[in-house]
Amino acid sequence: MRFLIAVIALLALACSTPPETPSTASSEARTYEVRGLVQKLPNGATPAPQEILIRHEAIPDFVDIHGQQVGMDAMTMPFPVTQPALVDGIAVGDKISFQFEVSWESSPPLRMKTIEKLPPETELSF
Repeated sequence: MRFLIAVIALLALACSTPPETPSTASSEARTYEVRGLVQKLPNGATPAPQEILIRHEAIPDFVDIHGQQVGMDAMTMPFPVTQPALVDGIAVGDKISFQFEVSWESSPPLRMKTIEKLPPETELSF
């Protein structure tokens, strides 16, 4: 019986530890350079926030909100576009190289910095 009470007490103690919050997260902004394929462009007719949908290669050095290098698999995801000029000359199906910044204390935490069109024959690894 004492063993059961001790196990329950340990579980209660473990569950009572508050989860890490963004205030204790990594506050350092990080920039990543990635290659990808444009799946969808922002729709200029809709109000902000505008997003570009990109199928991107893996990001092995991606750092999560807790400051841990966890990497990110290749995937399709939206990226906020706060500067519409970034997508000038870019079309759906284009292969691109882009930089985005992650600042977990910002809203949204991702910010597109640059987009450059790659030659059509560029091989991407998904």
